[in-house]
Amino acid sequence: MTINTNIIRIGNSKGVILPSKILKTLALDEKDSVCIIETEGSIVIRKTEDGIPLTPFSALDRWCDENCHEESCSVEDALQYVDAVRKERNDKTIMTW
Repeated sequence: MTINTNIIRIGNSKGVILPSKILKTLALDEKDSVCIIETEGSIVIRKTEDGIPLTPFSALDRWCDENCHEESCSVEDALQYVDAVRKERNDKTIMTW
């Protein structure tokens, strides 16, 4: 869905009004916690899961939640996943986590 809107002044800041149609579609409401990501000239706004803020380790946390329910989950598997995330990240100016 594409809807055009404008950047407006809000006090000493600037912001964008998100149309209610988009908010309803994404189940967003006032006071919901969101994460804003700039990537390749675009802005992505995502609702954070259960109010948990996204961090550089969020992808690893999700991977562990999905794959480490059993004792068979090895440290090597997790480290391989970390290496894959590092290779795919967009912000190359951050050398390490």
